[in-house]
Amino acid sequence: KMTALCLEAIEILDSKEIPFNENCDEDLAMLCLVAAVGHLQPVWPEDAYVLANFLFKYFKTGIGRGG
Repeated sequence: KMTALCLEAIEILDSKEIPFNENCDEDLAMLCLVAAVGHLQPVWPEDAYVLANFLFKYFKTGIGRGG
């Protein structure tokens, strides 16, 4: 469930061409999470927290931007 949610959120973020790099911080990750979840079905707060951490690590490492 969470994997699909993460992938969908990432697709949304990618489609918006939000610039991510090693300077991405947690506040930015949370803002992007809110933007992404706004396009997804409602999730439990703990799921949103897990997703936020996943996205933060995902973009922090640059994997998601082909870096």
